[in-house]
Amino acid sequence: MLLLSFSTLIAIGLAIQFSVDSVFWPIALMAHLSINLIFSFVFAALQTYFKHTVWQSVVLINITAVLLIAIHAMFYLQKIDWNAVSESQQQLSLLQQVIHSDIALWIAYILPFLVVMLIAAIQKYRYSLTKN
Repeated sequence: MLLLSFSTLIAIGLAIQFSVDSVFWPIALMAHLSINLIFSFVFAALQTYFKHTVWQSVVLINITAVLLIAIHAMFYLQKIDWNAVSESQQQLSLLQQVIHSDIALWIAYILPFLVVMLIAAIQKYRYSLTKN
């Protein structure tokens, strides 16, 4: 949870640095921290249910936090001429489309759950092979 909170603070710091209006940051901070708290509780419950090690949890949470920081950094640090894009003189690349879509952040949160399910399926398959 601490690393996810740290990634949220970095994202909010980038938003404050690169935005014209910095009034929204308390609302954004509370929204991000709430999402991170819910994610942490659900992820911890899932890890406990599947009896995964702390090491696996730490690695997956660190990957999630780094991915969130990278998405926010690329969102704010990419220079895009929106006038040229709106006039169809320039098109966004696939990376720019992914980063500026709402789905990018949700994928960053869903990815650890998919990895946990994959690890659990592999462990169950290995157990069934050794049992037979």
